[in-house]
Amino acid sequence: MAKVKLTDPLIRKTKSPEKGYSELGDTIVKGLILRITAKNTRSWDLRYSTKGKQWRFNIGGYPALSLSKARKEARRLLGEISLGSNPQAEKNIERQNMPEMVKEAVARFIETYARPKNRESSVTQAEWALEKHLVPKIGYCLVKDVTKADIICLIDRLAAKPHSGVNLIFRHWRRFFNWAVEKDIITYSPMGGIKQPLKEKSRDRVLSDPEIREIWQVIEQQSYPMNAFYKLLFLTGQRRCEVATLKWSNIESGLWTIPADIAKNGRVHDIPLSGMALEILESIPHQKSAYLFTNTAGRTNDAGEDLSSPISGFSKAKRRLDEEIAKQREKNGVEEMAPWRVHDIRRTVATQLAKMGFPIHVVEKILNHSSGTISGVAAVYNRHDYADEKKAALDAWDRRLREIIAGKVAGDNVVQLRGQE
Repeated sequence: MAKVKLTDPLIRKTKSPEKGYSELGDTIVKGLILRITAKNTRSWDLRYSTKGKQWRFNIGGYPALSLSKARKEARRLLGEISLGSNPQAEKNIERQNMPEMVKEAVARFIETYARPKNRESSVTQAEWALEKHLVPKIGYCLVKDVTKADIICLIDRLAAKPHSGVNLIFRHWRRFFNWAVEKDIITYSPMGGIKQPLKEKSRDRVLSDPEIREIWQVIEQQSYPMNAFYKLLFLTGQRRCEVATLKWSNIESGLWTIPADIAKNGRVHDIPLSGMALEILESIPHQKSAYLFTNTAGRTNDAGEDLSSPISGFSKAKRRLDEEIAKQREKNGVEEMAPWRVHDIRRTVATQLAKMGFPIHVVEKILNHSSGTISGVAAVYNRHDYADEKKAALDAWDRRLREIIAGKVAGDNVVQLRGQE
């Protein structure tokens, strides 16, 4: 957090971050903080400590509460705190005795539970499921008054709409109401006994060698950052969000380390980079950003801190790939490619490694799967990181992928793109 002498012109000039929030600490009144969210909501907080514990108290919003008034209120509160008062603890007690509306509970759930415990992508999903689909319908109802019939009615309406993401919404709602039970806001969850509305379809799509080549040729026609991003997905088999949030600081001596707070299973994960992967990284321009894949390089706050963000817009980028593939196939009189998802690349890499004879436990180590062939007592005692085995497998996949791209393996329905023949 940057600490500066806050002024009204500085506050007005400070831009909101792309995601999450940013904070500016005041050097005039110790503990006074201006918090700015991605939605450009600005509010005053007072950070203080009492009896060895850190606390944070919301004073009000800006500009409704001006800088001068915020400083005056912060000084008043600090005076009371020095005499033994604890405004946030008192507010917590008051809140416990007051029925809470769904809208208020959702905001508290996101800030105190979802955001601290999840990756940013998961927080975004929670906000979408709750703030877009739950709050507009029953936001002003008391949480304790929401019934099972209310939830069933809302879920049924969503399930009737195609591509509504109802199962994902259902899971986030269930997590929210379970949290409300844990916090003693309600005694029982209104979602108890309600089954997930739609049956999940198990994905088993694996791209064939000709399809890999065809997709790669279209990727070659894309520009930075999406071309390098998709290539690294193919070469490493890692998850989309893990590749998208790759930072320069995560790479050292040919090894990519995914931090625990980024990895889906919460465990640090090392990926040895093959020759072609390193070539792709070398081709990426070094910009004023911590991220390799970004469209916001050079964005900073007044203190010079990096505010750039990783790439997004994955659906739009995938749609461009599909449209180009469809156009080339139609031009060549070839039937449409079967639908595929970005996650199918990961499954395809795993399948290719298995076909080349690499043991399943090595493949799972590359994919960073939490559960696998080594489990139970064996998992407790087996701390081997399989670094050499992972490198051998990914180097072999690099060579195999080069062969596929070069068309050395025969296959049907390969579409040669213009300029690639």
